[in-house]
Amino acid sequence: MKKNISISVNILVCLLCLSLTFCVSVKDRSHVQRDKVVILSSDEGNSLAETLFKNPDTREFVLDFFDKRTGSRLISAQILANSIVYDVPADLAFAVAWKESRFTTDAVNKNAISIDRGLFQLNNFSFPWLNVKDFFDPELNTKLGISHLRYCLNQTEDEVVALAWYNAGGGRVSRGGAPKSTLYYISDIMDYREELKKELRKACLVEKNIRISF
Repeated sequence: MKKNISISVNILVCLLCLSLTFCVSVKDRSHVQRDKVVILSSDEGNSLAETLFKNPDTREFVLDFFDKRTGSRLISAQILANSIVYDVPADLAFAVAWKESRFTTDAVNKNAISIDRGLFQLNNFSFPWLNVKDFFDPELNTKLGISHLRYCLNQTEDEVVALAWYNAGGGRVSRGGAPKSTLYYISDIMDYREELKKELRKACLVEKNIRISF
């Protein structure tokens, strides 16, 4: 009799466990079905960082994403905000800042007759009205760097040529083309930019269930 009771109890426990497993499984599937899938248009996908930053619901998410790469939430916010103001692709602006200074606000590069300073490596000949302290102000440096990038884009109407202008100067590029070092400079920026875009799209899908329609 005791043996039969023991068997019955074991069967009951097994049935109860199976029932609970099924309930949890159904609950999990129901949760997935209730998750909202956000579909962005191809235009929004092409300006994904700006789109996410403009939306209050995803602003912190995109700031977190770039904070991990720049090491500074302030720098990330400044680049995103100025990219929108000056209509410069944010991923391009981040890539330029990465190549120029590795997101280091006090970076300095001494050339033969001039000096580049700060986040976007502003040249003292191009910005003669700035004092040394101004060059290292991340807010001002970002604003002037991205506005200058916008100027280069306006003059050339081509991102690759604009980057050559930004790196080597418009006069030099117009007269004789870009030096070999500038070609490597452009290649590094474009590669990093594509890496950023892929990582951001992946993070959107995995963390926010955001998909882009192509």
